[in-house]
Amino acid sequence: MTTNLPTVKIFIMLRQSVCGRQACSCSPTGQTEAQLHILQQTIKQAVNCRAEVYDVTSKEVRQDYPAIIDLLRSFGLTALPVITLNDEVVSVGTPSPNQIISAVWEKMSQLPPENVRD
Repeated sequence: MTTNLPTVKIFIMLRQSVCGRQACSCSPTGQTEAQLHILQQTIKQAVNCRAEVYDVTSKEVRQDYPAIIDLLRSFGLTALPVITLNDEVVSVGTPSPNQIISAVWEKMSQLPPENVRD
């Protein structure tokens, strides 16, 4: 029997240094590969779901996830990471992994039973 696990999507921007005339500072922006790996594994283990990572600078995200791009236009990079469960936003910004997991569990509790399986 195939189990349909819920899907958590983590929308991020890989760490970059932003410098130049239009930058407000020369500090790095975005998440590191290590931070992403830890977050992805923590969510997968705690919630028993698929956890997929998407870079908001990719063409795929710009085409397939306009709501995420709208969030970024409204709130800027401080909205990252954006976490969704079954394509519904559950977290924006930089909460701790525990806060993200709590938000995902809360959203999962609102799903019909056929959409949540162990």
